[in-house]
Amino acid sequence: MPLLPPSRAGSIKGSSRLEILFEDDWILVIDKPAGQHTQGTAQGDAGSVIAEAEESFGRQIRIVHRLDRDASGLLVLAKNKRVAGMLGRALAEHLIYREYRAVVGVPLQLQSKGCIEKALKWSGGRCWVDPNGSSAKTNYEVIGRTGARSELAVTLETGRMHQIRVHLAATLGPIEGDRKYGGAPADKLALRAVRLDLEHPHTGQKLSFQVTHDLTIL
Repeated sequence: MPLLPPSRAGSIKGSSRLEILFEDDWILVIDKPAGQHTQGTAQGDAGSVIAEAEESFGRQIRIVHRLDRDASGLLVLAKNKRVAGMLGRALAEHLIYREYRAVVGVPLQLQSKGCIEKALKWSGGRCWVDPNGSSAKTNYEVIGRTGARSELAVTLETGRMHQIRVHLAATLGPIEGDRKYGGAPADKLALRAVRLDLEHPHTGQKLSFQVTHDLTIL
């Protein structure tokens, strides 16, 4: 995993929540905590990842992709419009690799894997499976199991709102802590973005980031 010079690593100034894994003149890679919006909502943007980053760096920060408020993990942000466009195109062309961990309250066969292809529709703050919705594709592999709980490695072919949560709930079982979609009660949503691979939009350097997680159930 790329390391920052000591002067550019650590928490964003004025924020105890955002941990910087990489930062230069073009991009910013952070480990977003659970419970924080990526960007503002209809109620305002105070406290969001974008708001805190913009306050710290004194410039506009642009979103490349999002994480749900209750999910945690890796996010890449752009420091200008051109870079945001380049990364957005790379994401659309599947040149950025994102991997997640999730825990569901269902006993699944170890090492079983599959692809969930169900169209999704979004309205009123919720997502659901609808054949008339937008195409969506999620890949998963069962990497751990104990009792009635299974841990999954998940990757995305598309990036719809709440895609992982709804696809798993509709096919395998809801994610633990996901009250919106029927998950078993838990202290937090058991969904974390643990790996992010991309090519730096300016230098062309191959970057790979991984973060630890506390979802392991074995």
